[in-house]
Amino acid sequence: MIKQFAVSARNAWRGFCLAAKGRNFKIELFAAAWALLLNWTGDGGAWRYCAVLAACALVIGAESLNTALEKLCDRVSGEREDAIRDIKDIGAGAVLVCAAAALGIAVAAFASAGFWQNVIDSITKGGNGWAAVMLALLPVAAVLLSLPSKRGERPDVQYYPTVEKRRGDKGGNGADGADGGNAEDNGGGNGDN
Repeated sequence: MIKQFAVSARNAWRGFCLAAKGRNFKIELFAAAWALLLNWTGDGGAWRYCAVLAACALVIGAESLNTALEKLCDRVSGEREDAIRDIKDIGAGAVLVCAAAALGIAVAAFASAGFWQNVIDSITKGGNGWAAVMLALLPVAAVLLSLPSKRGERPDVQYYPTVEKRRGDKGGNGADGADGGNAEDNGGGNGDN
């Protein structure tokens, strides 16, 4: 039983790491870290901490599900189809709803002047200078991580091979080339290209 739990936990961690490769996921993760650090610095109290933590988990969970849905859509259909686009847009809309709810929770949690006075006092008088540096650097790090890794690369636009090429189907009638080669000869194969 413990071994099965360990395998499940390892698979869940792998899934989290796969989702964390996405640009939006990185931004949301840094926003969550920033909000939690801000709450800790401002001594927001237990209810604020729980509300902010739940809001962060809601957005990150929704983004993970949206990422899984997009990967499934890409696996089912490598072509550009209106139905697949609609499914992906609905998933993104769900993330937007969760993010809007999280923003509302953050506004409610951080709205009081007393909270911001605690943040300022904690940074200036409480010796938490490192907290001020972290609060300033987290949004900068989120922006830097969201930038494309190569010049001209757009991480939000992806092109996928056709379903036939990913499955390695043969042309049959010589449509893949003059010599009747298979999909692997033409850049297809297992979908790793």
